[in-house]
Amino acid sequence: MHKIPVAAAVVVALSAVAVSALTLRKPMLYSEAPARAHHMLGPVSVSTDARPAGASWSALQTPLLLDDARARYGRDVDAIVLTRHAPLPNGTGARSTGYAVAWD
Repeated sequence: MHKIPVAAAVVVALSAVAVSALTLRKPMLYSEAPARAHHMLGPVSVSTDARPAGASWSALQTPLLLDDARARYGRDVDAIVLTRHAPLPNGTGARSTGYAVAWD
């Protein structure tokens, strides 16, 4: 077995993963409309029934809001503006709503 072609294939695969990780934009989360020029893409919302002990709701729901925004509006999402966070009537969950924006 030749070690050089295998090593080259591994280097190419790792390089592709690194490039895709660097180019994937991670949207920012804002508690009010950003000052930067933007346009609204549309609403996003998530509900979570429970949170692990010691975890904050924002730490739990922020990735879910970002996932919801990406699923609805694709890679155009630059930021999420959180408009409301409220406990659910069951007392153990919460719902966060907001809207996705793209920079102008």
